[in-house]
Amino acid sequence: MPASPEPASAELVRFRPFLARQSEAGALQAALAYLDVRAPHSGQPFTEAMLFGLGGGLGFSYFVFEYKSARVKTLTLGTRITTLEESSRPQFLQTICERVGVPLRVVQSTSPSIANKGVRQALAEGTPPIVWIDLSGAPYHFAPTAEYAAGVVYAWKADRIVLAGRSRRPLPFRRKSFEAARSSIGVPKARAVVVQRPDRTPNLATAVLEAVRETRDQMARGIDVGSFRGNFGLAALEKWAGLLTDDRDRKGWPRFFPAGRDLLTALLAVFVQIEMRGRGGGAFRGLYADFLEEAAEAGRRRRLKEAVEPFRLSARAWHNLARAALPNSVPALRQLREVTAAREALLARQGAQGLEQAAQLAEQARRLRRAADEQFPMPTADVLDLLSDLRRRVLQIHALEAAALQALRAALR
Repeated sequence: MPASPEPASAELVRFRPFLARQSEAGALQAALAYLDVRAPHSGQPFTEAMLFGLGGGLGFSYFVFEYKSARVKTLTLGTRITTLEESSRPQFLQTICERVGVPLRVVQSTSPSIANKGVRQALAEGTPPIVWIDLSGAPYHFAPTAEYAAGVVYAWKADRIVLAGRSRRPLPFRRKSFEAARSSIGVPKARAVVVQRPDRTPNLATAVLEAVRETRDQMARGIDVGSFRGNFGLAALEKWAGLLTDDRDRKGWPRFFPAGRDLLTALLAVFVQIEMRGRGGGAFRGLYADFLEEAAEAGRRRRLKEAVEPFRLSARAWHNLARAALPNSVPALRQLREVTAAREALLARQGAQGLEQAAQLAEQARRLRRAADEQFPMPTADVLDLLSDLRRRVLQIHALEAAALQALRAALR
């Protein structure tokens, strides 16, 4: 039988751009809503919060890396549940789809032309393909968020591909830029997922119970990965807090991220990774609180509502931590925070129409970074005070999330 011809162009005319709260759950929500998949407890499309929570929801991990040949040091804060197999398969989305009874097909190839064909074929069939994509490169240069970010392709016409997920307006790409963004170091190579209408009615009570247990267990006990167990969950928050002011440990911030380019990179990463991985920021804690509120009814676990307010308090503490990393008391750092946030908000509102103004903001941010690289805008004593303040805030988050997990334990009894 001859292979199906590759469609010349395809568009989902009813699909609309959206701004996700968490990229994978948001992309799945948009795809399922387009297919008119309804949640059994509400008769309405699944909410993004429900899907996020059913995947295991929030988590925390802490890692720093040094690339000596490039003289680069990086900080990575994981803020959703850690899925160890994510690089080889879309584990987070697969878990969600299994729990809501949605068939899922993975389309992946090392060949750009074959990978492209899978996306275009899905569009031709009237199904929104979910793709993993690095948006920190051309043409949009979104802030690098150190995550596996997903979006939905909803149009492919000749050399023009249109993506949704990071803006309320369309995000068009030329084919070469699209292929480059799908093959970046920061994403699973050329992966796409195609979902279908459910083949069964899910048991949401069971799904909610399984998902909340996963969140509780990973945050409380970490992950059994040998010597790295302490890099996950509540233990990772304690570890991070300790390293922020430890000048004896080679991974302590006073030594690993000395004042200058290294510290500036780390402080900016704290702000971006907490606030810019999706609409609402707050390390996804507010999104998870919304899940618990809905799941208490859908999963017939009313006591889950007792954990809602603790996680909302945690969300506010995460917001405050992010802002404190680039504090108001240091004008150069405050300006960098404000320009970075303004550029992100502009693209979220205007999409490609905001590129000219976004380029001006990017140049302003580069000037601020160069100046801070050359002369860090804080004396040594003030840097130590800043790190001590961040330590205090991380420990506050640890206490809030320990209390929230206690509420989850009580709800699951």
